[in-house]
Amino acid sequence: YLITEISPIELISSKREYDKINTKVTETESDITYLKGSFNNLSINEEDLNEMLIKIENTEEELKYFKKKKEIYELTIEALRFAFENTVKNFKESASKSISENLKLITNGRYSDIKIEDDFSIEIFSKEKNDWVDPISVLSTGTVDQIYFLIRLGFINFISPRESVPIILDDTFVSFDKERLMATQKLLQNLNKEQQILLFTHNDIYQGWGNTIRLD
Repeated sequence: YLITEISPIELISSKREYDKINTKVTETESDITYLKGSFNNLSINEEDLNEMLIKIENTEEELKYFKKKKEIYELTIEALRFAFENTVKNFKESASKSISENLKLITNGRYSDIKIEDDFSIEIFSKEKNDWVDPISVLSTGTVDQIYFLIRLGFINFISPRESVPIILDDTFVSFDKERLMATQKLLQNLNKEQQILLFTHNDIYQGWGNTIRLD
């Protein structure tokens, strides 16, 4: 379980559920304190006393339940965090090199170095600025789309390193200019030697990229 590939959404969801349980534990402990304090502040008969004792007992059982559930979520969150960190580490080790190589190809050598952080954010080394930059805030839309396309390809190989899985693209390159499309065509033709690639498009610009099937 600890090496299961998980998403940040799962981690955040478990954390929110844990926070709810933790709040319930605090509320239940307050209820117990209030009920016990009632003995010192109220004049009650035997029937009321028995009813209150039963309520305290039930509330204490409820508290045990929520404390146990809280412990389970604490362990779950820790396991998910471990799995997430392990996934990032393994992905960085296995995919960074291939992404950098393809990045150099697809950007015609303009960018070649990529750095993947522990939270899956990325930085690209810009020769023009001689520094690492956030691609989203600095680079053009077409270049950013190129970079994230390569990261998705990296994930495909990371998830299925031993088996070649089909790659399905649905008009993925709408922001690419002619130069980027030519570089991407070269990349996909290299990949197509090992993997089946299906490209769905309404644009005739991709004519000649591979075998064409026209759907009317």
